[in-house]
Amino acid sequence: MMVLVLFLGYPLGNLIVTSFYNVETKSYTLSHYMKTFTDEQLMEVFGNTFKLGFMTVFFCALFAIPAAWGVARTNMPLRKTIQNLVTLTFALPNFLGPSGGSFFLAPNPGN
Repeated sequence: MMVLVLFLGYPLGNLIVTSFYNVETKSYTLSHYMKTFTDEQLMEVFGNTFKLGFMTVFFCALFAIPAAWGVARTNMPLRKTIQNLVTLTFALPNFLGPSGGSFFLAPNPGN
């Protein structure tokens, strides 16, 4: 537990405390946050990010919830194939990332 506090809690706490500190006036203030949340261009970026995130969750849930129900509650055809494909989505990024990195860094492996 102490290791978690040391390596996670201290840097996070330091980040939060220093985010309120103004170097010019050498005092704590909310001016950084006020400047951030009153910037129109940045608020547009936040809005686009939330829209994209909401639409992604909505459309993924639109397909995933019926598929999960079909696999769990019915005797549908290709049930085992769907289960294997879902499992593959968790394993594949862990394999493709390092493979892509090794091909990028060493384009002629074995030569």
